[in-house]
Amino acid sequence: MTVWHTAPVLIAVLLAWLEFRRPSRAQLYSRIAAVLAAVAAITLLLLGRGRAGTVTLLTPGAPLAAHSRDAIALNQIQSVTTLAERRSAVRLVGWGLLAHEWPDTFHQLAGFDRAALPFGVTQLDLPTEVAVGERLPVRGAVTLNGADAAWVILEDPAGPRDSVRVTRASAGFSLSDRPRAAGPVDYRLRLRAPGLPEMAETLGVAVREPARPAVLVLDASPNFETAYFKRWLGDRGARVTVRTAISRGRYRTERLNDKGGDIGYLTPALLERYDAVFADGGSLAGLSPGERRALDRQVREQGLGLLVTADAPGLLAWGTCGLLNGFALEPPAGGGEAATGDGADRRVARPGWPDAPRQSRTGIEAEAATFKPGGVESLIRDEAGRTVVASRRAGSGRVGLTLLRAPSRWILEGEPDLFAAYWQTLLLAVARDTATRISIAADGPVRADHPVTVTLLVPSSEFRAPTASHSSPPPEPRNSELGTPRVSVTSPTGVVDTVPLAQDPFDPIRWTGLYWPRSAGWHRLGLGADRSVPFRVSYPAEWTGLEASARLAASTPRFARGTGRRAPRDFALAWLQPALFTVLLLALSWLWIEARLGGGRGA
Repeated sequence: MTVWHTAPVLIAVLLAWLEFRRPSRAQLYSRIAAVLAAVAAITLLLLGRGRAGTVTLLTPGAPLAAHSRDAIALNQIQSVTTLAERRSAVRLVGWGLLAHEWPDTFHQLAGFDRAALPFGVTQLDLPTEVAVGERLPVRGAVTLNGADAAWVILEDPAGPRDSVRVTRASAGFSLSDRPRAAGPVDYRLRLRAPGLPEMAETLGVAVREPARPAVLVLDASPNFETAYFKRWLGDRGARVTVRTAISRGRYRTERLNDKGGDIGYLTPALLERYDAVFADGGSLAGLSPGERRALDRQVREQGLGLLVTADAPGLLAWGTCGLLNGFALEPPAGGGEAATGDGADRRVARPGWPDAPRQSRTGIEAEAATFKPGGVESLIRDEAGRTVVASRRAGSGRVGLTLLRAPSRWILEGEPDLFAAYWQTLLLAVARDTATRISIAADGPVRADHPVTVTLLVPSSEFRAPTASHSSPPPEPRNSELGTPRVSVTSPTGVVDTVPLAQDPFDPIRWTGLYWPRSAGWHRLGLGADRSVPFRVSYPAEWTGLEASARLAASTPRFARGTGRRAPRDFALAWLQPALFTVLLLALSWLWIEARLGGGRGA
């Protein structure tokens, strides 16, 4: 028994003894009972107040009506963990806590008074980094709050780029743009609804220079299409080598943005220098068994990409190349335009694909055969929905096959952007991945004083020993002692922090780490000495809807699992405190009335 229990007992005994010593013996035992009841009621009320059953925690989104003297705002406590250590029941009001704000355990969760989502963008998905000319997809959902419909508009610094109408029944949106210059870009996402203030949020996107894969072209004979293809690659700064057969066992070599001698026999060391091989059917059919084995091993084990054109002389010889197993063609079923000339094995297609700038106006000559469904990924389709370009995985690499014979028609017909987008799509689909992919993510928007997850996807090619003539950039420097990539972040104020990374035990190319930004604005993530990726930390007033959605998503499941039931102590206090107050009031009233009617204390 502590002093807090002993003192009320002593006081009760003293007051009872004083009542017993009074000269008047009338109602003696009733007076003593009233005194003991009053002391007990006061004691229990004070103990109940000292051990309050519920603490109200006001989180962002809490209404003004919830603010009271006993409520605690989230920004008024050092951490939620200190509140949990009080072993008091906690009642949340507002949007709740983010995932990283939840302590390991709460003694009791008394309830969750959820606030409604505000008007604005409540879901958002977009990549951290894209290349110049690459499609930037921006997807998400909005909460309209009273409006039946609204417009979502994507703007870059020059003006609107895309827009879509959303409704209550269909609140999701999908927008896109193609950045035209490298560097950090501030996009604006606007939400306009009749009768409601316009919402405008800032999107930070890092735009990098386009990849320049090293390409080896194998031609069975001089090819008009190869001339356009190599010129397009060379203008973009890529290293291109063309080996053209001029007779049996004799080849002519052309190089753009590269140095070296003639290429004859294909060896593993030679193929190691390239990120993709572009070959026609005749070239594949003419490879020696040793060359086929070298090509097969590079694709399956080292991730080399292979892109094959479907020319008629090579169709029957495909069975000699195991990398093409899995591609199956079926005879034409009719439909489409016939090609000029002999036309027996060709047709005219107007290709389309998701990343195309627009629908093609130009008809492109294509093989009349079509891909059999199943086993391949469709990259490009014609106007009838038939696949004309497909790819499939072969070990660590990918193999692509195109049925389009004359993509240069796009240049001749004044649609060079479609020509560029076509080859860009094919190379991205099959070329060896030599660049580290970087992702910046957080619970809700990226904010100061909230953890940011940095994820690196380091391709296996970075672990290979580079050759002296390899055209791709050298691998980012790695910590020789720990074997981990070196990552640092520079804040807008110039402060540099190192981000420790951990390797995923189940996915060895995946590395993750946590970074806590201390200020808003553009930061720069450095990977080694040669690469940096800018990313934007939002300001406190931005992306309120996104934060609200993240808080509700992290908090609601904890109460849905039953942890949000009202604490048993709260049920007891709900009826015990009024009862104790009533007992105290009755006891004191009876003592006062008895003293007045009995002639006072001295009677």
